[in-house]
Amino acid sequence: MAGDPGDQGHEVLDEPASAVQLGAAMAALGLYGGTNTAAEHASEAARPGADGPYRMRPARALLGAVQAGAMLVLGARGRGPGA
Repeated sequence: MAGDPGDQGHEVLDEPASAVQLGAAMAALGLYGGTNTAAEHASEAARPGADGPYRMRPARALLGAVQAGAMLVLGARGRGPGA
């Protein structure tokens, strides 16, 4: 919201990231080996379980990759768990 103390001019989106957007983020990090096309994601989302659960898989994978990377950086600096 505009005027909130935490507002830094960023637009807040109510829509979750699409599977294509998540695939693009993973591909940018070298973590996605698919073609990342709308058709690829539509065929996966058409499987039993619907689009919501399908979209959560790459979201969780992206989050896990970022967390693992952060732990590696912190560990290399001697600030990891148990340090």
